[in-house]
Amino acid sequence: MLSSKCSLNILCLLLIFPSLAFSANYDSKECLMSKFDTTIKQDGKFFGLLKQSLQISKDQCQIEIVFKKILETKWNIDICREPVHIKVTSNGSQSVYKKAMDCSEDREQKDNFCLYWNELNMIIQDDGLIFAEGERETLETSHGKTYCSYLLLKKYINDGVIFSKYKTPRNIFDDQDSIKDESCAIVEKKTVEPKASEVSVEVEEALIDEPKESEDSSSGPF
Repeated sequence: MLSSKCSLNILCLLLIFPSLAFSANYDSKECLMSKFDTTIKQDGKFFGLLKQSLQISKDQCQIEIVFKKILETKWNIDICREPVHIKVTSNGSQSVYKKAMDCSEDREQKDNFCLYWNELNMIIQDDGLIFAEGERETLETSHGKTYCSYLLLKKYINDGVIFSKYKTPRNIFDDQDSIKDESCAIVEKKTVEPKASEVSVEVEEALIDEPKESEDSSSGPF
């Protein structure tokens, strides 16, 4: 009897622990209010002689990303400040770019804001999320810190969401807004309308098949 109760308690603990681990994952508010620094280093080209690094520093609304390859480029983004904009420091000088349009594929090469955001977006993915260590579900790992920053930036820049430290933030894990960016969109079915020539032919055939009234019946008894 005692052993059965002990086995039942162990089973309950095994069922509870995964749920506790899942509940420990950070939410949108924790991601927004977090403060951290993380650096992701990797060997570059030329047999690893050309090293590169990606450094992410976050202090609540302030996100600073520094990417160093041959030259160094720094992005400063305040996700709680409007209008939506980014500050880019390159070659020792800083420039500010304000969002004026959606960064679609046909516009990203014509607008500096979209150009620098597209570059940063690719750097975070290729040099951050791919090479960061640890799990993305916790802010204690480099992967989790990179993923948290990435989600906040996407909401701010792509969707124009202005965050606030004093309000409940939008759900940064909700990716429904990104469906419009998918290339595999469902093609809308279109009804093919018959050409005018085909319609005229069908009308003529219907008139030919229609029975004609006799001339005698139309002229009356006299």
